[in-house]
Amino acid sequence: MATRPKPVLKKSVLHIVRRTARREYRLKPSKKLNQLIGYLLAYCAKKYNIEILALVVMSTHYHVSIADPDGNESRFKQCFHSHLARALNDLQGVEHEALFERREGGVVRALDPASAMDDVVYICCNPV
Repeated sequence: MATRPKPVLKKSVLHIVRRTARREYRLKPSKKLNQLIGYLLAYCAKKYNIEILALVVMSTHYHVSIADPDGNESRFKQCFHSHLARALNDLQGVEHEALFERREGGVVRALDPASAMDDVVYICCNPV
């Protein structure tokens, strides 16, 4: 069954969650992984005019809150996920392995500034 197209809304604040395939510990913290994620996030955010509001990466998933003034969320996610998967497979010596679950992760659009702030607070407090 085909998935329905999602609306592209400009000037959105979004909370994105993406899990690793089979909930494997592929995102274990390390200096190299932190540098890789930071670089790729900055690269893709700049390329698609995305502002990163908050980020937390845990061993099996990540949460990021973004401001998307131009409606580029899908392009940003595709850029970040594909570059991260290829780079991480190379870094970990894995060939042709899916990094993320096949189904798309969760994306929640903030309806107002208060809910956007709630998402940022949740992300910052999540690893406890």
